[in-house]
Amino acid sequence: MFPRLSAAIHRRGSAPPDLPGMFSPKRKACLSAFCFCLGASAAPALAQSDLVFESPEARLEVSVARIEPVFMHGRPSVQFALDDPSSEAFAMLTGEMVGRKLAVSLCDHVLVKVVVQERLEGRGIINLPTIEAAIAVADVIQGTAECPTLAAHFHE
Repeated sequence: MFPRLSAAIHRRGSAPPDLPGMFSPKRKACLSAFCFCLGASAAPALAQSDLVFESPEARLEVSVARIEPVFMHGRPSVQFALDDPSSEAFAMLTGEMVGRKLAVSLCDHVLVKVVVQERLEGRGIINLPTIEAAIAVADVIQGTAECPTLAAHFHE
């Protein structure tokens, strides 16, 4: 009927295990091969955009190493991992911001405003209003879409 999923427990501060299907090299290779077989040609790459974490006291632009639209607990989201320098700065910022509000934005569009619950170590999940918004965010960060594509999903 449904596949049985098992939970993995990891100690706080250690790198969380990759979930099945998350950042899967096999899935990417399969998708690339599928596109190649269909004769799809890759569009020229656009400049990648950075995520911005901002509060009244601080602003941090981070470079995303990997991002993927996912459903997390039934909610459309993006799962991201930062590059090493951004990861360290992100951990310091979130450590200082515990209990305070932080806005997450991309291309001057506020994606979400959250209260930081704990120090985050270079990876995270951002819940978004729709799966289409999650795909648009991932595409802009990866450089396969331009910033104006976000306007349809995020209004202030």
